[in-house]
Amino acid sequence: MPQITLEYTDNIKSYIDYRKLFFQIHLFLEKTGGIDAKNCKSRIQILDQYFIDQGQDNCAFVHLELALYKGRSVELKKKFGAGLLDIEKLGPEEIVYVEINDGLSGNYDRFSLPEFERELPGATGVIDITGMIGKLDALGFEGPVVVEPWNAKIREMNPSDAVRRIKSALDISLKEAGIKVS
Repeated sequence: MPQITLEYTDNIKSYIDYRKLFFQIHLFLEKTGGIDAKNCKSRIQILDQYFIDQGQDNCAFVHLELALYKGRSVELKKKFGAGLLDIEKLGPEEIVYVEINDGLSGNYDRFSLPEFERELPGATGVIDITGMIGKLDALGFEGPVVVEPWNAKIREMNPSDAVRRIKSALDISLKEAGIKVS
């Protein structure tokens, strides 16, 4: 039974047609993964308390999470993720900032995945970082791409070593996607 959570800031709620979005997501899951749409459970969390950047009123974010029970293959999870976040349908002006990391290896579901634990980009291959960066480049995206270092090993390192390790993972990911790194 897929659980879909859409979270966004209240200053953009007039732009989001959640019924249409959830209908499309349920249909996509049915067509792509053989999931019966009547088993999909979707919810919204509209945030009225948040802080982005330096607290400007014109900042916003959207977060979409798909949780599945154990037993789905990594390939199917990648297929779901790629379809739900189809960046090819976006214009570069609609993408402001990109955070990347890699998923943990193993068979996790929403209830067993550690909340703030991920791998550095390219570490496990659960997320197709190279493909995503390549698509962003093809769109003409020129904004920041940063690593989201939710990783216990990184937190234990001294700051200089942690920055070097994170930069190395980002540089490798960019190079593998055909992006020049200076």
